[in-house]
Amino acid sequence: MADEMVQRVIARHSPFSEYYRVSIKNPLGASLWLAGALATTAGVAAIALLQTIEWTALVASPALNGVIGLFAITAAAAGWGVSSWVAHRNTRSKHTLDIVAARFSQPAFSQALADFNAGFVGLKITEALVAEFATSRDPVKIDAVRGMRYLVNFFEFISVGIIYGEFDERIIAKTLRGNIRYVYDKCSGWIGELQQRNPKTLEHFTRVRAHYEDL
Repeated sequence: MADEMVQRVIARHSPFSEYYRVSIKNPLGASLWLAGALATTAGVAAIALLQTIEWTALVASPALNGVIGLFAITAAAAGWGVSSWVAHRNTRSKHTLDIVAARFSQPAFSQALADFNAGFVGLKITEALVAEFATSRDPVKIDAVRGMRYLVNFFEFISVGIIYGEFDERIIAKTLRGNIRYVYDKCSGWIGELQQRNPKTLEHFTRVRAHYEDL
């Protein structure tokens, strides 16, 4: 089920979803931008129209119909925008709940977290330590590295979904925020070393963790 969810998000990523892109620093930004764009368009169009006709003749001329038609079209566009936003929001919320449910219902996440904790307990995770564990013959250390990679990749995927508007950040904050903060903080030394060579490594995970700093 989780793999199907991943593929579904990848398939749904499109320029249309970018239209609904939500900044995690300002969740209302998308809706405010839409309302502002519609209002600005309507205002500019109305001003341009009024500049080309005599206001005194407006009431007694067919130009009145043009003004009425303009605002009717604007109202229809606003209605379409709002209904599309609401539909997208509802779909996104359901999709997020499906992802969260898969995380709690499948043993892979819990096992990865248990292996991660068992192998790295009391240790500062660095590239050198990960390399040592990855080549060890101790199954506990090998499982710890495997669990760590599973967790950071999972949360990078979740973070991409949040930043690009595919997941409802409010639901993630209430269900996975603690896991996100714990895993990132535990791996922060290792992640920092990786990002020194390639700043894009786990960049979405890093951004979301920073967002949750004060929550």
